[in-house]
Amino acid sequence: MVPQQLSVTLGLTPVETQVEVNDAGTLVDPSRTGTVYTIGSQSVSEQSSPQPGRGILSVVDAQPGWLYEANGVLHPRGSEYDVQFVVDGLPLTENRSPAFAPPFESGDVDSMRVMTADFPAEYGRKLGGVVEITSPKNAPVGLHGEFDAEGGNFSSGSLHAALFYSNGANRFSVSGDGFHTDRYLDPPVLNNYTNRGNAGGLSVSYERDFSTSDRLFVTVTQHAVRYLVPNELIQQQAGQREDTTQQETSGQARYTHTFSPDLLLTIAGNVRDATALLSSNVLSTPDRCVAESRIPGRIHARGPRGPSQEP
Repeated sequence: MVPQQLSVTLGLTPVETQVEVNDAGTLVDPSRTGTVYTIGSQSVSEQSSPQPGRGILSVVDAQPGWLYEANGVLHPRGSEYDVQFVVDGLPLTENRSPAFAPPFESGDVDSMRVMTADFPAEYGRKLGGVVEITSPKNAPVGLHGEFDAEGGNFSSGSLHAALFYSNGANRFSVSGDGFHTDRYLDPPVLNNYTNRGNAGGLSVSYERDFSTSDRLFVTVTQHAVRYLVPNELIQQQAGQREDTTQQETSGQARYTHTFSPDLLLTIAGNVRDATALLSSNVLSTPDRCVAESRIPGRIHARGPRGPSQEP
C-alpha cells in the first residue's frame, strides 16, 4: 500500500437571517380611546396592605391614574369623588373608603377591571373612576376549601376561610372573613389614640347551569365594621369616645340565556341595605371647626368657643 496525501479546506457556512413582517394586530388597540386595566386573582392575593381592610384599595391604588389620600380615600385622576364600584354587576356609588363603608376583602375577589376614562354606557355618566369586581365562581368538581391568616403590629390580625362545592351543574360557595386592629384609620396624632377597629363578613352564593345556554346565579352577602374614631390630644384629655358602626347587607339574582354568539339575554335583580351609626359619650368635645355655607362667597365657621364667626 502506497500512502497518499490529501488536503481538505473547510469553510464557515454563512449565517442567514430572515425577518418576516406581517400586517397583524398590535398589543395596543389604536382605535380605543381609553385603557382598561385587568387584575387577576394572583395579583389580588399577592398585594400586601399596610393596614387591615385596605387590600383591594391598595391594588387599585397601584394602577396608573390613582392615588391615596388620608384614611384610604381613592382619587382617580386627581378627582376627590365620583368613584363607582361594581360588584358582580351591582353598582355602589357611595364613598367606599374605610371610614364610610365595610371593606372589600381580597379573598372574596377573583378579578378586577379598573377604568379612569372612556366609560361604557352601562356605568352611567362617571367623571372619576370605575372599579368592577368579580367574585370567585366556577369552582372545581368536588369539595374544596381555603384558609388564610395573618398578623402584624398594632395587635393586627385577620382571617379568611372559604368552602367550595361543585357537582355537575350545581356550584355552591360560602366564605367568611374578619380582622382586628388597633390602627384602623390614619391617626391625627402620633400617639394613635382610640383607633381600634373590628370587621367581619359572610358571603353565600349558588350557581346552576340548566343547560349550555341557561345559567342562574344567586348570592347573599353581609359585612360590618365597628371602630373608634381617633382622638386629637385635647379630645383624649377630655375623655371623648366616639363609636362608629357600618353595616351592609345585599342580595342578588341573575339569569342569563344565550341565543347565539352575538345575542345574550340577562335578567337581574338586587336588593341592598346599608346603615351607618355614630355614637359618642357625654365627654365628647368638638375640636375642628364646622364650616357652613350660608351666603355665596361667605363662609361662617362654628368653633368650640362660641357662636358663629365670620373669618
